[in-house]
Amino acid sequence: MYIAMNHFRVSPDRCEEFERGWRDEAAFRAWTESEAFQKAHRQGRSTAGTILGPPRFVGWQVVL
Repeated sequence: MYIAMNHFRVSPDRCEEFERGWRDEAAFRAWTESEAFQKAHRQGRSTAGTILGPPRFVGWQVVL
């Protein structure tokens, strides 16, 4: 199994806003399939003022 993760630097005054949204895995998956997700990733501007620069990618190979 491979795990891919983005680490985001979040503006201190916008942390609460960034943390809102996903109750569980099902809610996260539903968001990734939403029109809002597609629009945000197409434009790249929906996080302006919240995210401080591009995310840092981290990946792990999991040993089961």
